[in-house]
Amino acid sequence: MSGASPKKDQDSFWKHVGKERNEQLESFVGKRKAMEQAVGQIVSPTDSQDVKLRKSMTGAADPEQDIRAAENRQEEKREKRKPAENVEDV
Repeated sequence: MSGASPKKDQDSFWKHVGKERNEQLESFVGKRKAMEQAVGQIVSPTDSQDVKLRKSMTGAADPEQDIRAAENRQEEKREKRKPAENVEDV
């Protein structure tokens, strides 16, 4: 039996998991300029924080864009496209 306590093992495990997840996220979002440009097209500097959040969560500034996005998702399913690997793919 090792000398490490269960708490230390759990802390080490979750620290490792957190580090891996952060690396995956940073890898996906690594193209920050592309993401900043996309967000700049969705939100306005004069929008309240609440409006910015809502717009960024829907990913569209207008209903027509939502419809096109839904159509694109359906088309992707039909064509069995590979999932986005980074923010530029989105």
